[in-house]
Amino acid sequence: MNLSVILLTSVISLTMNWYQTDWRRMRRIDVVNKVSNTTLTNGLNKIDDSAGFTLYAKAKDGKILSWRAESTKRKSLKISAHDYEVVEVGSSKETTNKKVIVICVDEKEVCYDVQKINK
Repeated sequence: MNLSVILLTSVISLTMNWYQTDWRRMRRIDVVNKVSNTTLTNGLNKIDDSAGFTLYAKAKDGKILSWRAESTKRKSLKISAHDYEVVEVGSSKETTNKKVIVICVDEKEVCYDVQKINK
């Protein structure tokens, strides 16, 4: 009895993990310029709504504190945050190491590149 329960639980957890899409393989939308050009007010600031839901940045005193995504029916969607490093070459041929902040809306399998920060 106990062995069959453990086996069933293992199979279910492996199946659930298998269906989750890796954030690096999700559709990407670059909103770095839109975020940097947005005048952040205290509270929620609408960033993008092109993917069938709305991405908001919660800000205070001009700084982003957190991110939020809502469906068209105002249901909160689960998000996850990730980052990766990138090397950019400028016009003066100098390389710059930057960290890109990525916000993913897991249910919709969409990720947003939202900020690039100099390292």
